[in-house]
Amino acid sequence: MARKNTAVTKIDDTEIPETELDTLDPDLPEAPDEDGPDEDDEVEVDEGFVFETTPYTDEQLAQRKTREFKLDGDLLVAEQPDDAAYALLSQAVASAATNADRTHAILNFAWGTLDDQSKMIVQTRLYDKHDSFGLEMLAQIVDKLLVDLSPDPTSHTNRAARRNAAKARQPQRRRR
Repeated sequence: MARKNTAVTKIDDTEIPETELDTLDPDLPEAPDEDGPDEDDEVEVDEGFVFETTPYTDEQLAQRKTREFKLDGDLLVAEQPDDAAYALLSQAVASAATNADRTHAILNFAWGTLDDQSKMIVQTRLYDKHDSFGLEMLAQIVDKLLVDLSPDPTSHTNRAARRNAAKARQPQRRRR
């Protein structure tokens, strides 16, 4: 049987390879920041591409619906999410969506509505291999929450209501 030739190089313990690498090629660029640009880095952005949000007022937050419900005796709490959550969920559960998209949308909606304690209960139960609680039950819960916490159909955020209101405001055509 043939043996491979192998060579062993002894490394001198007094050498520091990092310093040698720095002197090998001083023209190499610095390693990029892995966590993004520093706060000191000035980035010029066109004025039309600067966006800012305004925080919700205490009054707006107080107007959100909350729903308490029980899951096998545990009390869970859901709070009405932002309107965008409904749009994202409806897109993801459309007939053209994949099962992965639907699952992702259900989890995102649940995480966007449940309070921290409720999220912890749901997550613990989902990861418990000996617990029968699963995505099917979570989907049923999300479905109930979706109906219960949906914005008022007469609100400005409900597209169908806006469309019907616009039709009602249109003058009636006269018949000749």
